[in-house]
Amino acid sequence: MRSAGYKARGVHVGLLYRDGSYWHHGQVTHSLLFDSRDIYKEALHILRHSPCVKAVHNLAVSCFNLEKETNQQLSLVENLDRKERLVSAMDAINKRYGSFVITPALMLGTEKNVPDRVAFGGIKELEEVLIDR
Repeated sequence: MRSAGYKARGVHVGLLYRDGSYWHHGQVTHSLLFDSRDIYKEALHILRHSPCVKAVHNLAVSCFNLEKETNQQLSLVENLDRKERLVSAMDAINKRYGSFVITPALMLGTEKNVPDRVAFGGIKELEEVLIDR
């Protein structure tokens, strides 16, 4: 999403339980999301409102309402320019040395337990769908 120059206006969480039932919910955000940590916070907020406490088979987190940002709304409480530079630097390091080279300490050692899967090939396919409308 970031490498293609997009930011998200919403986060969606879907749970597939081991008994075959499912729950999902999406939420539009007030600000554009581009930092993985902010996306994670939104997903966690949504997840805390899930009605069932059952064994989960599959957890899916996705972003929606993607848009290319040309003008950035400045924030009074956060330095967004600094945050964007930090995220870009982290993306460049991960691109050069491999995914998850820079990762939160809580995720260390979880690579085998939590596989990362992308449901689509990339933004180009998404753009073709949007252009055809």
